[in-house]
Amino acid sequence: MPVLIIRAENDTVVLPRNTAAWADFLQEHNVSTRVEVIQGAGHHFRPPEWADIFTRASAFYAENIGRPDQDT
Repeated sequence: MPVLIIRAENDTVVLPRNTAAWADFLQEHNVSTRVEVIQGAGHHFRPPEWADIFTRASAFYAENIGRPDQDT
């Protein structure tokens, strides 16, 4: 199961090195991992950043899991 990690560029709570260590650990254990960085964002996302996150997450899910059936 692929993993998507989304982090904020300017997060001072969850530091980039922590995200990198998590991603490295997953990759070392053969887990397909993608890290997306929300530029200019801090730890608490604002509505425009959430829109970007939803777009990125939707694309990731479509690529890795597939799109939902449009007839349901």
